Amino acid sequence: MHANAKEGTLAKLSEYHGKSGEDIMVWCEEVDKVAIANNWRDARIHTIVAAYLRGATVDYYEEEKININGWSGGNAVNNLKDLLVTRFASNSTKDVWYGDYLNCRQEIMESVKEYSNRFKKLQKKVDPNNRTPAANTI
Repeated sequence: MHANAKEGTLAKLSEYHGKSGEDIMVWCEEVDKVAIANNWRDARIHTIVAAYLRGATVDYYEEEKININGWSGGNAVNNLKDLLVTRFASNSTKDVWYGDYLNCRQEIMESVKEYSNRFKKLQKKVDPNNRTPAANTI
């Protein structure tokens, strides 16, 4: 982010409720894009994002906020992004992501680039912190 540029709200962030139909990974990607577009300072992203949490996510944030010191990176225990993913991505949702990852095949009319992007997106859902050793990836 540019140190001298002002923060803004040119791009709008949707609210996140933590409901079963919502995909926490997609929402976190939206946060990352909106933060860049609005030039939100890294040290403030997690506090700004908290204003877009609703329902169960607000309660969870209130319980954990004393321990949170950033949006992403560093220790998963201290960043809001990893805490939200851990809490609101159910085991059944993770199982579906893993199944999609294992069964990811290039479609007949799909370009290599499109397939590669889809595969990388699935891999990121299955292993958001890139901790799987290269020998164990597909």
